Amino acid sequence: MEDYYKILEISESASDKEISSAFRKLAKKYHPDMNKNDPTAEAKFKKISKAHEVLSNKQLKEEYDLSRHMKSNFFTGGKSFNFNQGNQPFIDLNTLFREFSGGFQNPEPKNASINAQYAITLEEAYFGVSKTIDFTLPEGTNQSLSINLPEGIRDGTRLLYKGMGSKKFTNIAAGDLVITVKIKPHPLFENHGSDLLTITKIDAFDAILGTSLKIKTIDGSFIKVTVPSGVQYNHTLRIKDKGMPIPNSKEKGNLYIKLQITMPNKNKLSKKQLDLLKTIKQLKSSPEVTYGVNKEI
Repeated sequence: MEDYYKILEISESASDKEISSAFRKLAKKYHPDMNKNDPTAEAKFKKISKAHEVLSNKQLKEEYDLSRHMKSNFFTGGKSFNFNQGNQPFIDLNTLFREFSGGFQNPEPKNASINAQYAITLEEAYFGVSKTIDFTLPEGTNQSLSINLPEGIRDGTRLLYKGMGSKKFTNIAAGDLVITVKIKPHPLFENHGSDLLTITKIDAFDAILGTSLKIKTIDGSFIKVTVPSGVQYNHTLRIKDKGMPIPNSKEKGNLYIKLQITMPNKNKLSKKQLDLLKTIKQLKSSPEVTYGVNKEI
């Protein structure tokens, strides 16, 4: 298990303010954009971001601290289920819950805790979302769970709900429910933590001469982006504050736009256009004489 306190260079008794301050300091120090010649910077930045994500969230921090100090495993069974099966609003988990054995292996016996996954869209992760989940425990009890996911929630975030797990054995405490949030793939954007990546195609003429693009962002708005002249294939533009909200912060990540250059279809070019291209090619291939020295253009 990663030592998030060590990663952020803080003590276990650090306050929320100290945690945020340490994160901002280290994030600036190891941000990939500030360390383009350091191949390890990105990995360090991801570790720092993950440590901050956990320690700045009260529920996640409590769960993390508990798991660090317990000698036995936090979960029994090691299996998982998915709340997002089909389009059914009511999910019967009887069969799945039977696969879990009851009880923690620690001095205070407890029913089995359940590890679940819940999938949301990228837009829901951006804006935040409230959901109600209905399910049935093995003992036949129907349960409803309201979950509130904050804006900017990360893929893989784990949410702890105490006492919402199995209640099979009534003489001991109910188990817990831990939901892992998964963000579904998006048709336009790739999600990389607080940053987003989108791919846009431009033709060769625009790549040579430069152009402006109208780009849709994750919040549904459009922005105008200037493409400089002479860009190469896979050239990437960075637009600040157009990525995902950063948890526990008023800031947003970046939107990266990767440019893919398409060649014109010869069959769709007019004779005049083809003649102009041939002229350009001839000019490029002809030697230019400068001060008595041949110089290739």
